[in-house]
Amino acid sequence: MKETVILFGLATQIVALLVLLALSRSITSMEVLLWMVVIEVVWSVYFVVTERWHDKLARKAMLTV
Repeated sequence: MKETVILFGLATQIVALLVLLALSRSITSMEVLLWMVVIEVVWSVYFVVTERWHDKLARKAMLTV
């Protein structure tokens, strides 16, 4: 699952950067860096939250068996 989330995050970054380049020809490298950091932080938070949620569900399932 980690690999899927990481690959999906990288794909999202690439698509977002392509969209930014298509929308604005005067994009700076700092803006690109900022967007990459923002996307990476969002994916990291998403991954941590879903991982904890799956752990809780797994523990609950083990307790009910």
